[in-house]
Amino acid sequence: MQNSGEAWPGNMNSRFSKLFMLFVFLTIKVISKLLCKVEIRGQENIPHQGQVLFLLRHRSYLGVFLVETAMFYPWVLQNMAMFPMNVAKDKHVRAFEHLPVVGLSIGNWLTKHFNVLRLPEKAATSRETRSAIIDTEVKALVDRPNCSLVLFLTGTRDKPGEEGLPDFLPGIGRIVAETLPKIVFVWDQDTAAVWPGGKKLPRLVIRWWHGIPILSRHRVVITISQPIDANDPQATLQQICGSQPIEKVGRPVATYLRDLCWAWAVQQHPELENVAVANRPEVSEDISA
Repeated sequence: MQNSGEAWPGNMNSRFSKLFMLFVFLTIKVISKLLCKVEIRGQENIPHQGQVLFLLRHRSYLGVFLVETAMFYPWVLQNMAMFPMNVAKDKHVRAFEHLPVVGLSIGNWLTKHFNVLRLPEKAATSRETRSAIIDTEVKALVDRPNCSLVLFLTGTRDKPGEEGLPDFLPGIGRIVAETLPKIVFVWDQDTAAVWPGGKKLPRLVIRWWHGIPILSRHRVVITISQPIDANDPQATLQQICGSQPIEKVGRPVATYLRDLCWAWAVQQHPELENVAVANRPEVSEDISA
C-alpha cells in the first residue's frame, strides 16, 4: 500500500491477497487457541453490508488479533471492503510491525493488507494530526456504501488494573455524527490476563500433571453487540446532535456512546456491576444483547 493516504488499496481483492489473508488468519487463530480458550459471543451480529463502525475495547495486544479473527468470515473474501479497516498514525504502524511473536513479516503484511493507513503527521498530540485522521476515517465511510471501520473506544490500550470504561474520544462522536453508520460494540474480556498491557510477551502458565508440564490456557471471551443504526431519524443520537455545528457534537455523542456501551457490557458480563463506582460511567440507556 502506498503512503498516499488512500483509504482503500487497489490490490485488496486480488486472488493472492485473499489467499494470503486466509492463511494468516488461520495461523493467528491456531496460535490464539494455543495461548487461551477463546469464546466468541454474537459473531452472527456482524453486518454483511452497509457502512459499519466497530468500536473495540482494547485491553491487550492479544485482544486486537482475537477480535479481528472473530470478524473474519469466508464471505469477507468476496467483498474485501467489508473487512474492518483501522486507521493509525505512523508510530502505531511501527508498533504493528514490531509486535513480538507475530513477527516483522506478518506485521509488514498487516500494514499493507490489514488496511492500516500511513499518515504523514508525526506528532500524536497535535490537533492537525487528529483532524487528519478523523477526516480520513469519515472519508472511508462516506465514499463507500459497503465498508467497515475499526476504532478503539479510548484510542489506546486500557491501563493495567483499569476496570471501568474511560471516556471515549470526542473524535469517535464526530465520526458517528457525520457518517451515521451502523455501530457495533466489541468487548474483549480477560485478554489482559493472557497478554498484559505493556508486556512484550504473553503470560504462559505451566501446571504439572503427574510430573508432565502442561500449558494451562486462560479463558477469554469476545462479545459482539447487535448493530445500532445511527441513521434512524428517531434515534437519541440525532436528538443529541440537534442543530449544533459538527465540530461541537463530538464530546456529547461520545459520552452517549460510552453510556450505551457500558449498559450493554454489564448485560453481557454481570460481574462488571461490581466495578468501583468511581471507574464506572453513568448508565442512561439499555440496549438488547
